[in-house]
Amino acid sequence: MLITVSLVVFYLSAPALLIYLTKISKILSKLGAVVLAYLLGLIVGNIGILPVASDQFRKLLGTRMHIPNAEFLEYLNTSQLSESDILTNQVASVQDILFTIFILLQFHFYCSRLI
Repeated sequence: MLITVSLVVFYLSAPALLIYLTKISKILSKLGAVVLAYLLGLIVGNIGILPVASDQFRKLLGTRMHIPNAEFLEYLNTSQLSESDILTNQVASVQDILFTIFILLQFHFYCSRLI
């Protein structure tokens, strides 16, 4: 639960912080919030704080974003997945939910501008 809350806080506060930093700094303003977001993503993705999925997890995942909890617990009980894959699945689940919400909100705002 703590991981979920911290991911949601990070996903919502990081862009707001980057926009704020571009407003108060001339150097960062020249780079822009989008470039800073890409840099932040590169740094967070490469320093090793995000969990790495096992090969078996990737195989069972297939083309899905995450494995549903009931199915994941079944795989965990049959020792097809390790406990280190729990965090990987939680992160993927939170990302999937947030992406879905943000895409729907963006579509709503886009359609409201057309009217």
